[in-house]
Amino acid sequence: MDHLESSNPNHLWLKERGNDYGDWLAIGSETSKDLIATAFWAYDASLMTRIAQVLDHPSDVEKYAKLFDQVRSAFDQQYMKPDGTVGNGSQTSYVLALHMQLLPASLRAAASQKLADDIKAHDWHLTTGFLGTPYLMLELSNSGHSDVAYRLLMQTTYPSWGYMIEHGATTMWERWNGDQMMADPSMNSFNHYAYGAVAEWLYRYAAGIDEDAAEPAFQRVILHPQFDASLKEAKATYDSAFGPISSSWKDDGSTVTWTVAIPPNTTGLLYFPADATTRILEDGKDISQSAGISLVAHESGKAVYEAGSGLYSFTVQY
Repeated sequence: MDHLESSNPNHLWLKERGNDYGDWLAIGSETSKDLIATAFWAYDASLMTRIAQVLDHPSDVEKYAKLFDQVRSAFDQQYMKPDGTVGNGSQTSYVLALHMQLLPASLRAAASQKLADDIKAHDWHLTTGFLGTPYLMLELSNSGHSDVAYRLLMQTTYPSWGYMIEHGATTMWERWNGDQMMADPSMNSFNHYAYGAVAEWLYRYAAGIDEDAAEPAFQRVILHPQFDASLKEAKATYDSAFGPISSSWKDDGSTVTWTVAIPPNTTGLLYFPADATTRILEDGKDISQSAGISLVAHESGKAVYEAGSGLYSFTVQY
């Protein structure tokens, strides 16, 4: 980190990037390698800040928090436009800026909308490569565009995860079109991590099993599935240190049934749609009458309930 700053005193990562592949194997778009590198430098600084906090190294907290602010400021001046456009407007540009907390709060909504619009402009296809894809679905859901994430998930034409499945994939390929690259086995892995990062979104947003950074090791579980009638159902289990956490739901377009298991000695925060017409039942009765479950907040159109350990069966009527 010290070497990067000494080599790039203007806080744009222009020098000393080594073997720089950029957004490897992106389809139909290019993202500036300078932008990518600078975004990751800021992200590194934010991670170092968090590590220093956990280890109780206050001088390093101050050092890396300052560095993050300096790199973020340089990023904004170099790559941000007043209308929320990031870089050349590639999907990866928006994804990195959103995920790495580089945008002013006033521009996050505009940038995320431009990301969703670009996906629509590509007929509901992604154009991201190795560096944009892992965060793409997360940031769509974080910005209220889970409907777009589901369209990408269900897409079956190239490039997409569904294309791989339709063409016989049982593991994630290195290339979106690995089936067409059989003649070049030297750089065509059929079992590669990068695009497999979609599994994180499937657990955290489709099934909805997520962590609370303030309560390590899932002592408090965040449960916020993005119900969707196009997928129809999702089910996942995570074996935490306290025991299995499970979330299983079915959505028929008007009613959702959702079963949740919260392990012993933990609590769960459960997020439900909070529209005026939505009715939430637990074990057949209004959730307000359920012992051990209490309303604790309303956040971004969601009603947030806290529940103790146990097995719960919910019905959400739209």
